[in-house]
Amino acid sequence: MDGERLSYRTLDVEQIGSVYEAVMGFSLEVAQGRSIAIKPTKSHGAPATINLEALLATKPANRVKWLAEQTDQKFTGQAADALKKAESLEDLLAALEKKIARYVTPNVVPKGAMVLQPSDERRRSGSHYTPRSLTEPIVRTTLRPVLESFNRDPTGSASAAVRPDAESSPDSLPVGSRLNGQRHPTPEDILNLKICDPAMGSGAFLVETCRQLGDELVRAWHVHNCAPKLPPDEDEVLHARRLIAQRCLYGVDKNPMAVDLAKLSLWLATLAKDHPFTFLDHSLRCGDSLVGLTRKQIAGFHWEDVSGQSSVVSGKKGRRHATDHGPRTTDNRPMFADPIAERMRTVTEYRQRILAARDDKPYEQLRQELDVADEALSLGRLAGDCIIAAYFSAAKDRERLAKLDTLGRQLVKYLGSQGRIEDRQPLKEAVALLHSGDHQFVSLPKRRRV
Repeated sequence: MDGERLSYRTLDVEQIGSVYEAVMGFSLEVAQGRSIAIKPTKSHGAPATINLEALLATKPANRVKWLAEQTDQKFTGQAADALKKAESLEDLLAALEKKIARYVTPNVVPKGAMVLQPSDERRRSGSHYTPRSLTEPIVRTTLRPVLESFNRDPTGSASAAVRPDAESSPDSLPVGSRLNGQRHPTPEDILNLKICDPAMGSGAFLVETCRQLGDELVRAWHVHNCAPKLPPDEDEVLHARRLIAQRCLYGVDKNPMAVDLAKLSLWLATLAKDHPFTFLDHSLRCGDSLVGLTRKQIAGFHWEDVSGQSSVVSGKKGRRHATDHGPRTTDNRPMFADPIAERMRTVTEYRQRILAARDDKPYEQLRQELDVADEALSLGRLAGDCIIAAYFSAAKDRERLAKLDTLGRQLVKYLGSQGRIEDRQPLKEAVALLHSGDHQFVSLPKRRRV
């Protein structure tokens, strides 16, 4: 903030999560008046910057209370009396002297300066940095049964056996080659996996998954004698990691900063000389892992799934009467089922292009293909937002269903008017209170959760 240059050259990928956790504890603000930082009461706390001009303008009897709300410090006795009697900024500084964090603000901060204020965002969101000492064994244990499920061919006979040294520790052996006489997964077995972290934070688990699956992919290439031909100066492991990141890994987080940091983490884990960054915009998305709808729920314009699966919104099993709600066609089919299905075919086509893209395909082309896919998803997203907005609009089902019916009619009107802005406005207002993000079951393909 003061023009100091910092070097991230020696920063390990996992340590980005530690930086993210620390950053979430602060918000960047503009000083609205001359300000000073006050010490925290706890050793692990952070100084809070207060506006001296606002404090001086506060009624003398309320200044102690005002400070208690702005900081975690309590002022009693002579300090409280001095605050009440203060008639100038100099008087306030004298009264606050013992509580001022001079190591943060050796001088009064001028109006308009940038200050870091402690925030409770990290505590409220439950965000914590996960070190590699935890991600490594958790990911290894989680991937083990997935990879071992490929160990036998459909006839049940063993092939391409991998026979590890009998003296080796089982935990030190490759995940997919623990059992003697079993077939090692093929490269396509591994590359067809879809693994999602629904609350990825800065991507610590995805990075570790990328490492371990990358190692498994390299091993599969050599076991099955199908290693790709790479230039002499290209690292085989990094090439494998780029393929894993591009085709196998998916993540969701509510915090846009977390999404960006997860991309950065995976870029650093897959970075190779003379190669572009791995394209991850299609797979790491901003969204809510606790609230969302399936395609069937959106097509049926209801938060309950008539298939009998649990709803991500309500947590209840779908009931047959769910089909009685939402706009219907003349043959009593859900109004949005066919349009959404048609657009999903477009989404699938363009996402397949992204997954099949060569490593050197320009970012701009990949971004354009993703934009086409996202545009095709716009109807599904809008319908999903309306359903969730109706669900959270009231506590009783009768009122929720009435709101759902109203929004359904407005959505039909909007679509019938070829998307006129004035017809979209009521829908925009209805969903304005929702947090931003995607319905992950729509914007991400089927995948395995880690």
